[in-house]
Amino acid sequence: MCVAVYNQRLLVEAASNKSDRGIIYVATGARFVKEAEMSAQSVRRWMPEMPVTIWTDDPARVSRSLFTEIRKIEKPTFSFLDRFDPFCQTPYAQTLYLDTDTLLLGSVHEVFEILDRFDFACAHGPVRGTDSPELLADCPTTFVEPNAGVLAYKRNAETLRLFQLWAERYQQQLREFSHRKNDQPALRRVLWESKIRFVTLPPEYNLRIPFPVFSGRMPVKILHGREPGLARAAKEINRRSQSIRIYDFSKKTFSDRIRRLVTGRRKIKS
Repeated sequence: MCVAVYNQRLLVEAASNKSDRGIIYVATGARFVKEAEMSAQSVRRWMPEMPVTIWTDDPARVSRSLFTEIRKIEKPTFSFLDRFDPFCQTPYAQTLYLDTDTLLLGSVHEVFEILDRFDFACAHGPVRGTDSPELLADCPTTFVEPNAGVLAYKRNAETLRLFQLWAERYQQQLREFSHRKNDQPALRRVLWESKIRFVTLPPEYNLRIPFPVFSGRMPVKILHGREPGLARAAKEINRRSQSIRIYDFSKKTFSDRIRRLVTGRRKIKS
């Protein structure tokens, strides 16, 4: 875990890397690799010059044309635990981490600009806290749970320490509450206890489309979610970007129901 790589040697080696800014993915399993490739295609569309690194359990299945570098996870757990080492091992001075189920709708160079002032940035989760009351202790309810699907951070001792503590707290959570697999409550706790300089991203940079969404007079830059709502959100969300918009892409449309019915009949025939 991060504990093993959090040391002065890592900082010295990282500082010698000439890449100032870049995007990273962590994808273990064929399904998530395919998702990461779709997300990376949107990065290539809007930010073709941006370096992109992916960590995965099987580099052979990854499309090399989409990624600047492909790194292998030697002992994958196929869980949230797989992403802590890549967080620490980023080759970039300023990093944007994206979950595999994200889609860029525009350039996000401005996200990196806030890292000139802050060490860490993330958006609020759409639900104000986990459904696990035992994980909410010792933090005010006003300090809400972040979403960990889009993270921007500066590579320094403070963020490496944050990832180390997050990994340790998450492992403790799994030992004490093995049915609570979400790692975001642990991030909330360590952010509350940390003195790191962090800022909250607006929802336009991590719009969680499985939930009703609100966007106010600015274009959405990063969608976060899967079908059936992803394609519809990408098509509709920025049609009136200078207006206040409220959508619920989580609801299945009539076309979605017809598509599901047709797919079901095909499966029965086969």
